[in-house]
Amino acid sequence: MSFFGNFAELTTQLTIFKGTQEVASLSQVRTAKGLLPIYSRLTDEFSRDVGQACGHMAEVVGSGAIELRAIPVSGGQTVIIAGVRDDARADARQPDCAPRPGSGNPYDDQCQFCLEWTWYIGNTEVDKTYQCSPAMSCPAQ
Repeated sequence: MSFFGNFAELTTQLTIFKGTQEVASLSQVRTAKGLLPIYSRLTDEFSRDVGQACGHMAEVVGSGAIELRAIPVSGGQTVIIAGVRDDARADARQPDCAPRPGSGNPYDDQCQFCLEWTWYIGNTEVDKTYQCSPAMSCPAQ
């Protein structure tokens, strides 16, 4: 957020969803203040890893306030001469998971070796995905 003033505040919130369930959230507030108004930029950057997980949506909401404040020499209340507020919203999605193994014809003669990966936040399972080898002829039984 670019601003001209002697007070600016940027509030940013990142929320990660799996379907409609919120699985993680981060929120931060940045401020800049001084006696004299200046041209400047206030930025915020943070991230939350979701590893190899798929099917997640990340939503970012930001709001900024810019003010030109007069501070009385003798003390007392600060007077806000001018103020501007701006809001922004963005989101991003990871691609959906590949079909889980075993969803094809169970009677064909192709075999795959698959690893199942499970992702937890705390003790809550939030995602499960598979990594499989290319299909090959099944070994004789």
